Amino acid sequence: MKYDSILKISAATLLLAVSCSREPRVYDADYVGVKNRDLVVEAVAGQAEVQLWASGKVRVHQLSGAEWAEGSASSLSGDGSFGVDYADNEGGPRLAMFEFRLDGSSWKDTLFVKQKGVTGETFVPSSTGIVVYNGLGSISVPLESNLDPSRVSYSIRYDNEGEEWVESVTIEDDAIVLTTADNTGDDTRTATLILSYISGWGETVVHTIVLTQATADNMLGKVLDFSELWAMGSADGEKILDKYILTGYIVSDPSTGNLADNPRITSTSIDYLPTQKAAYLESLDGSHGVMLVTPSVSDNVFEPFTRVQLVLKDATIVSYDNPRRVVLEDVRASMLLASDRVEADAIPVKNKHISDLTDDDIYTFVTLTDVEFPVRKGGLTPVNEGYTPLSGSHRISKFPVLLRCKDGASMYVLTNTTCPYRRDGTRPGDGSGSLSGIIVHELYRPFNEDVNVPEEERGNIGRYQIRHQSKEDFKFAQDFSSSFSGLIAEWRYMTDGTTTGNKMPATKGEGLLTHTRPMETPYNLFHVNMYNFQEFTYLGPCGSLTNNMQTGNVNGIGIWLDSGEDYSAGDTSINADGKGGGTSKRGYAWASDYWWDSEGDSPWAWLAQFSTSGIQTDRLSLQLSLFNMSQSALTPLNWKVEYSLDNVEWTKVQSFTVPDLVLWNLTAEWQSGGAKAIDVPLPLTLLDKANVYIRICPENNIASSTTEYGTKTITYASGRRNVMNYLAIRYNKQ
Repeated sequence: MKYDSILKISAATLLLAVSCSREPRVYDADYVGVKNRDLVVEAVAGQAEVQLWASGKVRVHQLSGAEWAEGSASSLSGDGSFGVDYADNEGGPRLAMFEFRLDGSSWKDTLFVKQKGVTGETFVPSSTGIVVYNGLGSISVPLESNLDPSRVSYSIRYDNEGEEWVESVTIEDDAIVLTTADNTGDDTRTATLILSYISGWGETVVHTIVLTQATADNMLGKVLDFSELWAMGSADGEKILDKYILTGYIVSDPSTGNLADNPRITSTSIDYLPTQKAAYLESLDGSHGVMLVTPSVSDNVFEPFTRVQLVLKDATIVSYDNPRRVVLEDVRASMLLASDRVEADAIPVKNKHISDLTDDDIYTFVTLTDVEFPVRKGGLTPVNEGYTPLSGSHRISKFPVLLRCKDGASMYVLTNTTCPYRRDGTRPGDGSGSLSGIIVHELYRPFNEDVNVPEEERGNIGRYQIRHQSKEDFKFAQDFSSSFSGLIAEWRYMTDGTTTGNKMPATKGEGLLTHTRPMETPYNLFHVNMYNFQEFTYLGPCGSLTNNMQTGNVNGIGIWLDSGEDYSAGDTSINADGKGGGTSKRGYAWASDYWWDSEGDSPWAWLAQFSTSGIQTDRLSLQLSLFNMSQSALTPLNWKVEYSLDNVEWTKVQSFTVPDLVLWNLTAEWQSGGAKAIDVPLPLTLLDKANVYIRICPENNIASSTTEYGTKTITYASGRRNVMNYLAIRYNKQ
């Protein structure tokens, strides 16, 4: 609706029944408003304008900034635009305000013109936590600032009322100076110094420093080694009763929104606080790490690239086995003894292959080397955005994307739906490189709903996963030619008009993909066995609640041809509804409804045929990406990969499960927001063969219903489909 973002009279239409015999009179609504109340402009002089909506004449009053900003009119009538001329700004950020008041009404709206500055505003204390010892007199905290000290206000919050032991605070140009009364007691005591100022844009900026004062004997506690910490916990949790001090580096960044699992509360709600209450502390030598969990978001005062000291009294140590890891719960801001910023290169560098990871790496920052994203399409969360917060829904909290290593190992990269860059329109790159992040162990039930273990243990997708902490953590070559991988055959999309019969040629390399159900008639019924289908690998941005929402294709689904061209360019059906889907008849995925031959009591299959003649390598593998999509479920759950040299005798390589895609009416724990990708190592005995066959098919006729996992059987109906959106046969280049 045209006036969605403006102010209106609460009773948009007023009906007055003057008498039973008279018709009610209808009055039009009064309204006035600007489309974007915050107008951000550059430091260089220029002009800008905003859309104004009004039901009548509007008076314009400039409330501030007249010395550098000038409005285009003092009054306007009805809908239109309002322009602002602004001068160069050689100082810091500044604010101009224009008020629009509707004649004859109390309704008004305000435009905030926020101009950037050449110099900017800087106010950064060197520490967020300091230790105060007795007998020192005054303490000086270094400060990087270009603000006039008079702009900065402060307050002090004491953990124990009546212990007001900070006597004075002085804010200087380059330091914050404190004087304190000595502590005469046997316990440490804490306080929080809260510093704030009003920015040039009229916003309050706050910094906090936690102050911890030593005891009368200048004692803080017993220094604890990480290895000692690991020996103190239990699965039920052990509360720390003594004052132990732990020192390490904070290697996590809360701004990434990707620190911890945000669990589902109900089928339509998610708890988004865990990632805001998590931090990761790595030992000074990088050998161990622990996860910190704070009781509240405000307690999470841990900043990335800082060396911190914690006093752990009253925290709880929880330790887990298989894999071995330690979590510190109930870590409060008052436990922060000291926090000093360090350069990123001060933190120990840990470069590893996936297969070299051990339990000691969990909750530490690791750079995985010689890795690639083997599914060459989509971004970090290729899911249906209609089920995420970007569309006002809360059914998908994270998604695992497959990562493959040169040594043949693989694992998943976890990305929360709260990560701001997860779907920004870019792709890390088709080549190989490195990926940095926090090593974790988390569950994901849609990829492995193992009913043979307790419900709280279901969803094991591997011993280790990795959580990236910034977009800069991805360092991949953009072009596939700069990769340790070579492709024998790859299917990334279903070409239109180039298929013959039931055979789909590879989009890169040489190979054919077929469906094994016999063709009943020639080509005109091809789509009965294998037909093009939608998937959710649009790169972004998408989602109806994002400020930069984009419907219609701009960035495609991440398929770059060898020429560098975006294969999806110009296809407006991609992301047409903001949900990240690609629905073109060009076939970004392909599907079939036929999966169980009831007469023969055997499965139909996806069948890939290719040649390995002349290939020399130490690694041969298959990557595939699948999901089931049916509003009534009853699609194949248990699958297997087999190989053959004659299309007669088959050898099983691996079993796996394929998840049902999320359903709107009832979103179950085992349903996935996107396709499940797996890496399957293949035996080197398949090398130098003229014909190799790979069969991907149901292992049995077990299926799930919309409410029960794995308790039904496959039942044919049109639209009960399995969907494949990627298949590749890879080898390592020599």
